Amino acid sequence: MYSTPALHAAAPARRPGAWTGYLLLGLVGAALAVPADGATGRLLFTLVQLTGVVAVLVGVRRHRPAAATAWRLMALGCVLAVAADAAWTLAPRLRADEPFVTVVALFYLSKQVLLSVGLVRLVPRDPDRRWSDATLDGIIIATGSAVALWTFVGRPLVHSGRFGHLTTATALAYAVIDLLVLATLTRLLFATGRPTRAAGLFVAGVVALLAGDGGYCVTLAGGHPTDPARGSLLCWMGAAVLIGAAALHPAVPAIGRPNPASGTSTARVVTFVVLAVVDPVIGAAVELLSHRNVGAHAWADDLVPALLLMALSVLLVLRLGLLLRTVNSRAEALAGALRVQEELQEQLTQRALHDPLTGLGNRALLAERLATATGSVFALLMLDLDGFKDINDTLGHPAGDELLVEVARRLRSVAPDGAVVRLGGDEFAILVPGADRATATNLAEAVLAAVRAPYLVAGRQLYLTTSIGVLAGDGRRRAAGDALRDGDLALYAAKSAGKNQIVVFDAALRRARSERARLATGLRRALADNGLSMHYQPIVDLVTGRVRAVEALLRWSPAGLGPVSPSEFVPVAEETGLIVPIGGWALDRALRQGRGWYERHQVAISVNVSALQLSAPDFADRVLEALASNDIPGEGLMLELTESVLITQATGDDPSVNQCLNRLREHGIRIAVDDFGTGYSSLSYLWQLPVDVLKIDRMFTGYLSAPEHSDSRRTAFLRAILDVGRSLNLQTVAEGVETPAEERRLREMGCRYVQGYLFSPPLPALAVGEYLNRPLRAVPV
Repeated sequence: MYSTPALHAAAPARRPGAWTGYLLLGLVGAALAVPADGATGRLLFTLVQLTGVVAVLVGVRRHRPAAATAWRLMALGCVLAVAADAAWTLAPRLRADEPFVTVVALFYLSKQVLLSVGLVRLVPRDPDRRWSDATLDGIIIATGSAVALWTFVGRPLVHSGRFGHLTTATALAYAVIDLLVLATLTRLLFATGRPTRAAGLFVAGVVALLAGDGGYCVTLAGGHPTDPARGSLLCWMGAAVLIGAAALHPAVPAIGRPNPASGTSTARVVTFVVLAVVDPVIGAAVELLSHRNVGAHAWADDLVPALLLMALSVLLVLRLGLLLRTVNSRAEALAGALRVQEELQEQLTQRALHDPLTGLGNRALLAERLATATGSVFALLMLDLDGFKDINDTLGHPAGDELLVEVARRLRSVAPDGAVVRLGGDEFAILVPGADRATATNLAEAVLAAVRAPYLVAGRQLYLTTSIGVLAGDGRRRAAGDALRDGDLALYAAKSAGKNQIVVFDAALRRARSERARLATGLRRALADNGLSMHYQPIVDLVTGRVRAVEALLRWSPAGLGPVSPSEFVPVAEETGLIVPIGGWALDRALRQGRGWYERHQVAISVNVSALQLSAPDFADRVLEALASNDIPGEGLMLELTESVLITQATGDDPSVNQCLNRLREHGIRIAVDDFGTGYSSLSYLWQLPVDVLKIDRMFTGYLSAPEHSDSRRTAFLRAILDVGRSLNLQTVAEGVETPAEERRLREMGCRYVQGYLFSPPLPALAVGEYLNRPLRAVPV
């Protein structure tokens, strides 16, 4: 493994400037050795070469590069060269002996071979064969350079006649080995890209070595003495010093590291053109001219250039094939990447426009389709599952998800392909372009029937219904948001109509919604500006004629508009959640105003409570705090809850509501069932509910004043309620008593407590005191 850049950065801190110091000293030594003559010069030359070997070994031991073997091979080659230098220096008399010269040259050749092997091993094996281009480029450049080398060195050596065949062959072998070094160096450069400082030193050293060899070969080819020129000696010593400095550099582990980003740079192209094209062209041209000017001519003069040019042509064709293969591979890779991108885009679009649970389109897809459908005839059905939340909370989300998937399947079975979308939660929509009102209504009926069929989920048989709002587009241009809004209005009306209903949108729904928004805004303003008030209606004891309690009733009279009926603004307050702060305000105001009534007359305060208030975790704490802050005991307060709220909240799976009510009863607060008989009307629930009072709805007392209804079923039911209340020790209060005949019949039935306009309409707080101070109403005997 190559060392990390962090280790490279840390290395100089351990040995700061070691490589620079050696580089300076080595170059100074080389400069001193060049002008020296005789044994002294040879000795200095050998010492400089030897220091290069030592520097390489020290650097490899210190920095431990991954290609340590390559550096040791190159160091071994330098040792062989030093040995050859020593033999040449110590045996001057044998320099004329051709065998001795050949043996010494073999040491030098071994150095070049080991250097080539080291250069090859510097670049690790590539299992993906990414560096085959660089290898072939190195061979092409070496072959192109061989043409010029034959022209300026090989051919003159062959024709000089100054050396024997063995020496000439050795010199030519030296040139061939140098071409191998050039090829491996080119491969290293092209495979690793722009060199680091350490790599730059190493490359400079190898180039200096090749320059020295080239100069020496030119000297031999020119018929000069066999002793190297001073320029060649300086190049060889410089090569040893530069390679040694590269080995001492902290970044030496990075030399030879493959760089996948090393593409076809400008420098690479220029180098390739000069050495692989221009160089052989010049060599070939010189060779042709030399044939005309030189009389001597050998078979090699034509064969070697021809073979080299033929080899170069073959290599260039191979390189072009590699280039085409690379282009095709990259084109295929690009095409594959484009295909993957298209598939990814399709997946992202699918995810962005579809519901992952059911596979149906989502709200975004519906908005896109609505944008194209508006302005033409279409039908939009908005669906909301009735009772899904209870099933989801009871059986858990996995069962709820299974149920939604089945609902989606059923909707697909009755709607056109691709028409069904899931808006979220238990809400769905169906968009059918070209459908008129009649078609939309028929489809809605089919949806009701499909959803109403029983389900088998989690081993249980379940039942669901759905409320449907229908918008029939009439071809007028409208925004997609407006279409969704109108469909929602129809859906809201369907749910308000009792669920499992179909409501077709008309403009009246929009006006009603606008009116609800106006009421909600006004309620918020009234709550902030103290614009609400409380009226109180007495609850009278028919036995004593005394007022036992007053029911607190919320009133709202916006300035300049007159009073708004509670039946109009209370549903809006519940829908918007304003009922919680309004209910808290009403409780505190009623207790504050009723404190004196309780102290002087023992009259309790009865306050209505909504489902949202009751479901709040801190509801009991708020009630008890309100009692404490107004210094009223629990016996002075009665809380009224509708029958449906008590049944659904107190008998559900959540025990917190029952615990809350029982806690309030422990403090003396009474719990009343308001409008009893209008909701579930199941007497079996009464013994389970934490209640103290039953308030009988007006629908049962209103019939008592008509003689013909005296034995009606409603009267019978009223008697049953009174009997059950007595048997369960529950107080009963008849609401809506308006005539003396109704009072008389209730008295006969044994109903002790009554409330209604016969005794008093709802009164403002100031009038309640006067009412309580009036003489007691006469009680019939």
